[in-house]
Amino acid sequence: MDAISAGGDIPALVEALKASTERQAAVSHERAELNRAQNLLTEADYDELEAELRAHFRQSWEALITRQVAQARQILPLQPGPIRL
Repeated sequence: MDAISAGGDIPALVEALKASTERQAAVSHERAELNRAQNLLTEADYDELEAELRAHFRQSWEALITRQVAQARQILPLQPGPIRL
């Protein structure tokens, strides 16, 4: 309003206001898209993560029982059930 009362160029001010409004809408849209993308972890993502963790655990366990036999013999009786790899 101050720019209009100071004798500013009204068409230029209107154009600047339109550009600002369009930019605000674009930023708002981009933010909404980013929020949706963050929430799109699928079941496949969880399945892949589980498979990677199981593979890592399997490798670690196999390394333990083949390289540290004495320690593995101490650990095995403490297991509550069968170890499923």
